[in-house]
Amino acid sequence: MEMWQVIEEFNKMMVDSGRLEKRRKDQTLEWVNHMTEEHVHNLVFNNLNVIEAMNETEKLIRADQISATMAAQKLIDKIEFELKKPVE
Repeated sequence: MEMWQVIEEFNKMMVDSGRLEKRRKDQTLEWVNHMTEEHVHNLVFNNLNVIEAMNETEKLIRADQISATMAAQKLIDKIEFELKKPVE
């Protein structure tokens, strides 16, 4: 059996079983999720106010002036506040 024939038979089997369509849909969903996560990450970590808050929080942690839990909550609050602002 030639290699191309094996490929064609495999493709037919995948199409007939619906597995090819399912796999394509799964890949599309993964792609959408990845693009969305990347955009949200960029919105957060490119925001100058968030960067400033992160730098300040780091200083407080290094100086033992804030607990990890309080630092995380402070940053989460800042991120949520910044994300609620209208995009300019």
